Parts: sequence; structure tokens; C-alpha cells
Amino acid sequence: MSSEELNSQKIFDAALRTIHQLIDGYDGNVPLVRYLKDNFRSNRKYGSRDRKLYTAWVFCWYRFGKNLTELPFNERIALAWYICHGWNTDISRYFALQYLTHKDQLPNAADSHERLKHLQLCYPVFDVKLLFPFDAPLSDQISTEAFCFSHVLQPLVWTRPFPGFREKIMYAASEQQLHLVVKDAPTFAIGFPPGFNIENLPFTKGTHYEIQDLSSQLCGLQIPASSNQHWWDCCCGAGGKSLQLLQRVPAVNIYATDIRKSILENFKERLPASFKKQVTFAVADLAASNEKQPNVFYDGIIADVPCSGSGTWARTPEYLTHFKEEELLNFRSRQEKIVLNVVPHLKSGGFFVYMTCSVFKLENEGMVDFILQHTSLKLVQNETVCGFNDLADSMFFAIFKKD
Repeated sequence: MSSEELNSQKIFDAALRTIHQLIDGYDGNVPLVRYLKDNFRSNRKYGSRDRKLYTAWVFCWYRFGKNLTELPFNERIALAWYICHGWNTDISRYFALQYLTHKDQLPNAADSHERLKHLQLCYPVFDVKLLFPFDAPLSDQISTEAFCFSHVLQPLVWTRPFPGFREKIMYAASEQQLHLVVKDAPTFAIGFPPGFNIENLPFTKGTHYEIQDLSSQLCGLQIPASSNQHWWDCCCGAGGKSLQLLQRVPAVNIYATDIRKSILENFKERLPASFKKQVTFAVADLAASNEKQPNVFYDGIIADVPCSGSGTWARTPEYLTHFKEEELLNFRSRQEKIVLNVVPHLKSGGFFVYMTCSVFKLENEGMVDFILQHTSLKLVQNETVCGFNDLADSMFFAIFKKD
């Protein structure tokens, strides 16, 4: 063995030890990205290349869900990388040679489904459903196996280009030889490769485009608002749905509330000056029994309610290990309280739009049943947006009307 090969092995073994330490030190109490950033900040010896390497390996570990937990760490993490990426780097090929029992039966196939076939032949106990290892039923329109397997791939970074800038953004991206996924009507969305910093392009967020997931854009287009109407975005967050609505129906007026003052400030910063007179803000805990809202009635209410976020866990795969399923009942309780507190403020003939970024039936179709049973609203439409088919988040929406 040459001295160069020996030095590479030492570097790879040291990297594996660091990856193991990072995984062992994570308890799920903060987002994985924040945990890794904090760790790297306190260990200045890691350069940019090292940070990207360790982040990618740790994320693969969590994408593997609860599969093959009986295997030694080194073998299991090598397989996690294989199903996500194949043997596409020197370090992954080294791990395969060093730690895999069936390394000769796991070829470097480019397609993830092809890699899955080889993995299942070598490890028959590998179960795709353990990539999303929860017992709670999924929404009716979801293909369980396809959804579970989608978690081995990181979703794209989706943008909503503003009118007149779509082709310009696409051209600038092609100059950097980026592989884009471009959607036609109704969204005209552009999907960028995971991890790409869109700010490297000569365009400004909020002026030329917004970062908004494809499924979120599709759900936002379903909001049946008209000019000069007054709508309440009751759990507005950073305002993505409202910003989309304002650009689609420029004369609409919006009352935006959220429990978090800081995120309302974020919304205010994102709001273009031309729309500032059309949006009013207030902090409100709409799940609280003593929450009192002004005696105002709205043409429509958007309730993008707090939920498990399970439709987004391909972006945050740590939840595949650390989410406690019993928390679903807490989310469901909050959703019920929010609905019952806001629906009385809907005008006759008005629309109530319920949304989640969840894939669990309890938070989706289960809440549709709850709303029909506990209010006088009539169901107009409901749909699960299976974004995993497009490397996007998955969401659910239901539209009701008050007679």
C-alpha cells in the first residue's frame, strides 16, 4: 500500500469517527441543521468541505429510518449512503470495501430504485416502510410505499418566480450549468438542486422571486379569493400563502395573525411596500379558550394550521427517528380549537380553507370529518397534494363554504 493510500485511509477513518460522534451527540431537541451548525461553530478545525461532507453523511443516517438497526454502525451508515447516493465518492467506496458483507452485490447504480433492488436482494429484511416508521394511517390518496421510499432523496429548492423574471432566472441558471426542474401552468415554478444557494444568481428574493415549495404554491392557488374581499390568514407564519395571494389577487385585503410575534415581523419584512396598506397584523393564540378576536366577519379564512409537518420530513429526516407519534393527538387538539375559534368569523357565503403539511389521516381527512360534524360548513373540495412525486413537500387542503 502506498503512503498516499495509507494517508487517505487515515483521513477516511477519522471522518467516520467524526460522523459517528455527531450522530451520537444529537438528541432531537433542536433541528438537526442547527445542531450541526452549532457543533461546527465550536470546532473551527472543520473547513467548508468537511462540514458539507459530515452534514451529508449524518442526513443519510436519518434518511435510513429504522431499517437494519441490528447491523454495526459502520455497515449501516455505508448502506444508508448507498441507498441515497450510490458509491459516488472515494470515501463511500472505501467504507463499502471496509465494512460491507455484500459489497460485490451492490453495484453503483445511478437510479435509486435500482439500488433498492440490489439492497433488498442482499438484505431481505430491509423494509421500505421502515423509511417512514410510523403506525398512524396516512391520507387516503397517498401511495404508502412510494411515499416511504421518497425519503431517501432530498427535495428540490422550489421558487415562485415573479411575472417577467421566470425566463431570466432560467437563463442565469443555465449559465451556471444547473439542472433545473421547470413546471408549466398553473405554478410556473422552478426547482433548484438541493443545497444550491439561489442568492448566487443575480436576482433578489422578494423582488424577483420567492422561495416557496411547489406543493405550497399548488395549495395557494386553490384559495377562492376575489378582488376587494377581506380574508383572514389565521396561522400565517412568515406569510407565504398571503404573499402568493396578494400577487394573484392584488386588491384583496388580509388580516394576518400568528402566535409568534417574531414570525409576524418576518412577514412584515417580506411584504412589498405596494401591499402594506392591505395587510394588518396581530399576535393571537387561536388555540386558547380565552382568545378574543374583534367582532369582524371575513369573506374567507385560511387556516394553515400547526401540524406534525410530516409531509416535509424528507427535508428534515431527523424526525423519522425522533418524532413521538403520541404528539399527533396534541396537534389534533390544537387544530380542533383553532377551527372552532375562527369559523364563527366567516361571513355567509364565505370560504374556509383548511391546510396542513401533514400526511397523517388524523390531521387531514380526520379534521374534515370533525369540521363537518361541529360546524355548519359544507365541503367543497379536499385533496392530498403528493409532492413526493415531484421532489417537493406533501400537503393537504380542504375547502368549505358557509351557506
